[in-house]
Amino acid sequence: MLAGSNLSVVEGREGWLFLERSDGAEPLKAGADLTEWSRTTLPLLRATFRARQARLAARGIALVVVVAPEKASVYDEFLPAGFAQDRPSAAERLTDVLRQDGVKAVDATGLLRQAKGVVPLYYDVDSHWTSFAAYRIYRALVAAAPARLGLTPIPAETIFFRDKPSFGDLGVHLSPERKGLLQQPEVPGGDVEIAVDTFDDREFNFQQHRYPGGRGRALVVRDSFSSFLSPFLSRTFAETTYISPSNSLPDDLVEELSPDLVIVQVAERAMFYAHQPLADWNLRSWRQTFLETQADHPARRHTRRARQALRTGSWAEALEAARKATAVDEDDRLVHNLVAALLHSGDAAGALACCDATKQPANRYRLALEAYALWALERREEAIARIRRALAHQPANAHLQHQAGEWILAQGRSAEALPYLEAAVAGAPAHAPSWYHLGMARHALGDLVGTAAAFQAGGFHPVE
Repeated sequence: MLAGSNLSVVEGREGWLFLERSDGAEPLKAGADLTEWSRTTLPLLRATFRARQARLAARGIALVVVVAPEKASVYDEFLPAGFAQDRPSAAERLTDVLRQDGVKAVDATGLLRQAKGVVPLYYDVDSHWTSFAAYRIYRALVAAAPARLGLTPIPAETIFFRDKPSFGDLGVHLSPERKGLLQQPEVPGGDVEIAVDTFDDREFNFQQHRYPGGRGRALVVRDSFSSFLSPFLSRTFAETTYISPSNSLPDDLVEELSPDLVIVQVAERAMFYAHQPLADWNLRSWRQTFLETQADHPARRHTRRARQALRTGSWAEALEAARKATAVDEDDRLVHNLVAALLHSGDAAGALACCDATKQPANRYRLALEAYALWALERREEAIARIRRALAHQPANAHLQHQAGEWILAQGRSAEALPYLEAAVAGAPAHAPSWYHLGMARHALGDLVGTAAAFQAGGFHPVE
């Protein structure tokens, strides 16, 4: 095994390289025995996608899901001795339960296993599928889209694939580095207009492509596997918006974009990370999440550093960077990052004073931060009132619904808390704390059957 700082690689038969570890996930180890994963994580993913399907269907938006399988799930015959993968794979198990729930899901694992032949479907020095494999998945995605969109896949005979020497994301971690061949597709039809392209240290990415020969609008929730899909998808839809990370489908973005189709593409390896049940319900708006580091703003460098430090819990660094950003932010557009840094640094009074001094009108995120500051200062009723104001900006936000319900319940007002907590579990059915507090509210109101149901749904079982 040869390891990088956060990635390790194993070499299998005939020189094939496999991803062993990446950012805490160990896909080969996790995929070897899926018993516990199927018991704990699979139901959470299933509930999350079921809720997404319901929200999108209510708006007349179609959903198609595809799990990009690990190389080991398709080419397990090249794994090194002593390595084996459980069957069905995690990708197949999620695909199967989603189909049972009426969610359109492409069986990428099955498609690629059937397509194995002379042309490789995964790169020997890379963890991703080839452009040739991506084209097969692309055709399946188009076939799964609603007929009303009138989509026509790009004909296979018009596409040319050329090999280009490259180290790949695995070969580059060997010593010495190992090169292989990566495919470069040449797709007919002219250039795609890139209307927006922004990223925040590769964690939050937003791209919008436009193509005059396409039809309809698609929102693609993606990870790195979609880099191989995008040459085809971006020439199929009139407008294709790509966002990452792949675990989040921001509801306010869906509402504003109003796409005809949402494609969720998630890597099988990502299903082994801890599930984030509130990922669709960010306190930040989608514009704050994806676009605030886009413009050539004098505060851009400091803002990116502050946001990254906030994500990693480096509060002192976040505070320093946010203050530098605020110093050159004349219109207070980025003040919320400073407020968040102050709050996390333990200065609730300073965070509240910063909010009071801003020239910007109130928004969902700032109101939520104000609420947390007020709660920390033990100004409980003011905090509840402020969280309700935040909810007025996005009434379905399950994160805010849960927070309102939890705080109201803590004040001893169970009946008042109940509708907030019921709304929270409807929007984020995999969020165990919401189920727990719902159970506690029902218990306080004497609903013992409802209490048991809430605790069971949240994974809380009585001690025998």
